[in-house]
Amino acid sequence: MEDQTMELAQQNSITAIENWEVEEAEPLLIQQQQAIHDKERETSVWVQQNMIKLGKLLGADFQGHEEEALELLLQVDSCRQARRMESDSECKKTRFKGAQELKVSWNVRGLNDRDKRRIVQSLVVDWKADIICLQETKLEGDIRDIVKQVWGGRWIKFAYLEASGTRGGIMMMWDCRSWKGEVLEIGSYTLTCKFEAQLQNFSCHITGVYAPNNYIERRTVWEEVGAVRELMEGPWAVCGDFNVARFISEKRNFRRRRRSMVEFSDFIEDMNLIDLQLEDGNYTWFKGDNQDRASRIDRFLISEEWDDSFSNIKQIPLQRLASDHIPLALEGGTWNRSKNYFKFENWWLGTTGFNDRVQEWWSSFSLNLLCKKGNCLARSD
Repeated sequence: MEDQTMELAQQNSITAIENWEVEEAEPLLIQQQQAIHDKERETSVWVQQNMIKLGKLLGADFQGHEEEALELLLQVDSCRQARRMESDSECKKTRFKGAQELKVSWNVRGLNDRDKRRIVQSLVVDWKADIICLQETKLEGDIRDIVKQVWGGRWIKFAYLEASGTRGGIMMMWDCRSWKGEVLEIGSYTLTCKFEAQLQNFSCHITGVYAPNNYIERRTVWEEVGAVRELMEGPWAVCGDFNVARFISEKRNFRRRRRSMVEFSDFIEDMNLIDLQLEDGNYTWFKGDNQDRASRIDRFLISEEWDDSFSNIKQIPLQRLASDHIPLALEGGTWNRSKNYFKFENWWLGTTGFNDRVQEWWSSFSLNLLCKKGNCLARSD
């Protein structure tokens, strides 16, 4: 009796399985898209309100045509929501990293000491820069552990030019969440990397420089930088310790412009680079107990294409610790895809009070601003 009961149960089970209706599985992506579609088809408050407004505006009664009218408003609302989501996405993308680009260049004067690396790490964390170029690292061999100590985070990629004994060395580090980087060229005194922004349609090149303190050998640097310029297009920045100033005003207690300074200025002009003003400072290197020797031998130089890509570009000095050189930051305020040009309409001249208003605006400029412009013009001469 027990065996017959078991056999009957098995037959019923097989019959039940054969009668199952198997539903085809949908990929997860299709399920998500269908859920979004169903949500969009829901009658929103905006649709309900505008259904009433549309009827009043047209003086029409939708009785018997409610579904057609609802379908039309749902389509309008769907387009409206899509535009809003696209706008929010662009705003978030701009705010993430394009909103405040920061590059740092610094002659660190050696990274072989562990205690010094701790100081550098604290500065790097405080800067929150996305690309950092360090000169005179005095490092050779495998430096991956040192790079991790200096950067202090996991999202780090780097490239480097080895030192020659205890002289020189360049290290370029970047946040790989913001930039995809690769080495373009390594010279005797320069390191050039190409960078592509992860969240923007933007690419650039940065050349790190550590020039020797000899104007004959320094000519090799100008040749290296000139040669690498032929390998690239688009925005370009050159940063580092050039070991030479441009003007007399950039060296403390200095009265004569040397040939090496003229050659440096000629190099900048030949490369069509822009020498940005140093905000809130005159010198980048100091020596002596009373800092009686000082000069501006560190700087950022940018191409016109870089200037076209960002607005409100500044070169600012940072806090100086553990080195006789000041770290410099190249700060880009916002992504600027197109330049804003000044426009003038001839009909403005015929407008009543136009000349008086221009005279009022011109007179509002402070004397200090005009003096600064005069000093800049004098330096360029």
